[in-house]
Amino acid sequence: MMKFIQFRIYLSLIVILTISAFGHAQDSPPGSDIFIASIDISHAKIIVGTPHNLTNRKGYDNQPAFTLDGKGFLYSSFRENGQTDIYHYEIESNTSYSVTSTPESEYSPTPMRGESTFSTVRVEMDDVQRLWQFNMDGTDPTVILDSVFNVGYHGWGDEFSVGLFIVGSPHTFNLANTVTGRSVLIAENSGRSIHKVPGENALSFVHKTAEDEWWIKKVDLKSRLVTPISRTIPGSEDYAWTSNGILLMAKSSSLYKLDPRVDDDWKMIVSFTESALRNIKRIAVSPNDDQLLMVSDRIEE
Repeated sequence: MMKFIQFRIYLSLIVILTISAFGHAQDSPPGSDIFIASIDISHAKIIVGTPHNLTNRKGYDNQPAFTLDGKGFLYSSFRENGQTDIYHYEIESNTSYSVTSTPESEYSPTPMRGESTFSTVRVEMDDVQRLWQFNMDGTDPTVILDSVFNVGYHGWGDEFSVGLFIVGSPHTFNLANTVTGRSVLIAENSGRSIHKVPGENALSFVHKTAEDEWWIKKVDLKSRLVTPISRTIPGSEDYAWTSNGILLMAKSSSLYKLDPRVDDDWKMIVSFTESALRNIKRIAVSPNDDQLLMVSDRIEE
């Protein structure tokens, strides 16, 4: 009986940590909007167009991920039913529709295996967080990693290798294999932004080695060798890659770039005058490098 009580206390602590770190409380998360802008990386200077607010509603719209054809994106949205579901935004028609509508909450949608499926972090009815997959129309939900819990965020390295942000004390970056179901610890004190490194058999992640020293690092999917790429912009942890290997990050209302092959430090591309873009966080680059998604805290009038 005592062991059971201890287990329940432990589970409660994990849930508290999860809500604190991942924002999965049933109360409405902080409001956020998704903006889109054109981007041109074909010249020495990256050119970014005027951003437009696509979601523009009172509420939480966040974690956008382009579909592999670049015609739309998936995102997580908190609605009046008190749940966070996955939505699909079609860029050409400027319309969105719900993909999932479940008693559970889904976060961090990520297209996988062509255009047929996507992966997502699901907060199950007992507050366990695991990695699931759905068909693009929201059907056939299936657990991907049955025995890996407290998943906060994820990013695919290849068809079978996935990087995981595991909620805990400390948060950790793990590398999992969907065939074996095994998850291996790579680094402690990690950040939420995980991406495939263009042209390499590697995943990049943020390693918070100290309070004021955060690094973007990469891990080789085969050897598991970890090597540093660059320090982040101080206080920022969300980044994105262009297909030709340039890193993008944001700070406040400004966007920065760094080419790890030639640059020693981050260079500002643009500072947006749009007042709604005061605190840019997550960013995503389209597969064709022609569109940029940015998430900013919503500013209510």
